[in-house]
Amino acid sequence: MSYAPNTIAAGLLIDHIYPVLKAMHPECRLLLVGRVPTAKMLKAADQDADIVVTGSVPDVRPYLAAASIMVVPLQQGGGTRLKILEAFASGCPVISTAKGAEGLDAPRW
Repeated sequence: MSYAPNTIAAGLLIDHIYPVLKAMHPECRLLLVGRVPTAKMLKAADQDADIVVTGSVPDVRPYLAAASIMVVPLQQGGGTRLKILEAFASGCPVISTAKGAEGLDAPRW
């Protein structure tokens, strides 16, 4: 989570996307799953019990199974989008920016 593109994406989730979703669906939770969470992520979790920051996990599948959707608001970065492929393999729907799904042959709307 300390990789700059992931940190920026998590900031978008915390500051902009999650508050809108929470207003529409008060029961929703934000799960930030990944190693080396930032101080901002930990502070957000301290301030809102529905924001969960896990740090490293041995297996991401239980978190994907619990999720209604994975949101990937990446604005920059490169490489293979393994987190999206893991979600697809687990049957978890994904909403992503074009950058977040770059290089994947996935449907776009």
